[in-house]
Amino acid sequence: MLEPSLRSPWVHEPIFDSSISVTILMSFLPTIVSSCPMYLSALDVAPPAMTGLVALSGHQPPSPILAPGQDTSEPLETAIEPDDTQAMSPRMTSEEVEALKCEMHTELHRHAKALQDSLLLIFNRIEAAEKGNEKLDSNKKVLQKYIEDLTSMHQTTALDSHEKY
Repeated sequence: MLEPSLRSPWVHEPIFDSSISVTILMSFLPTIVSSCPMYLSALDVAPPAMTGLVALSGHQPPSPILAPGQDTSEPLETAIEPDDTQAMSPRMTSEEVEALKCEMHTELHRHAKALQDSLLLIFNRIEAAEKGNEKLDSNKKVLQKYIEDLTSMHQTTALDSHEKY
């Protein structure tokens, strides 16, 4: 007998017994796959039939898994109330899809317009910065010319005053 930590809480047999573990895995597969429609659409398969299996529900205590070879003449029927999450369909109607498409289209256009306005603002700032740089460059050239003139005038004055003495 395996220790309690190796036992499944839903099955009275140990999980790691090879014949039983395959049976357990195969018995949970239809429940898992049929409860998740996204798996079915991704695989493009129909949900497997639940013959000889006990259906598990979130509202009922788990029941023991049937061993291979045991006959079950009728599958267990579960009553699902309309407000139960199992009864809710994850699929949208065509009207909901169209409304969502229109909403996304409008949001996309609004976002594109905001990006376009932002790019135009950035472009205008770049243009203004380039004009400012050109103005600074021209002022720099004027100042360099002025400094050169002052330096040459100072040197000329210094030479003239040096020659007099």
